[in-house]
Amino acid sequence: MCFFASFAGTKKIHERTLTSFKARGEFVFIGEPTTHGGQLIDIIKKPLVLINNTRRYFSKQHQQQMRWDHANIDVHDFNQQDAEQLLCGFNTPKIITEGFLSPIIDQGLMTPIRSVLSETSMIKPLFLYINRGLYWCDITIFNYVIPKFWRVSLKLSGEKPL
Repeated sequence: MCFFASFAGTKKIHERTLTSFKARGEFVFIGEPTTHGGQLIDIIKKPLVLINNTRRYFSKQHQQQMRWDHANIDVHDFNQQDAEQLLCGFNTPKIITEGFLSPIIDQGLMTPIRSVLSETSMIKPLFLYINRGLYWCDITIFNYVIPKFWRVSLKLSGEKPL
């Protein structure tokens, strides 16, 4: 198991994957954001980032907590060309994109709000039910009508050649 979240750019990830795996070694990248998905999450999150930064400024907390605009950040996101380049030279390449409303609302709104709620908050279970409903919408509607790289979550897999 390897984690490549700290590598910026698909070229470094591709190089590390080639050198890290044995021949016929399989790899799977799960949960990477697509470029458009990451942009939509950032747009949804902007008002909460502004509110949080203003609150932190006036309450003198700006050095005590992680900022929302930096929480849950990925070093990179992928467009279709990036994904295809990353899989170039590997056997059995697969690109799967899924999710639209669920990850956008969860990462853009619910995650920042959850981060400031207490563990016993009654809102957290409500968020779980909302997310389940959004997930249902994604798998029954949006995964069929939203173009592939406008969906949010990307999964890539392949096998290193001999």
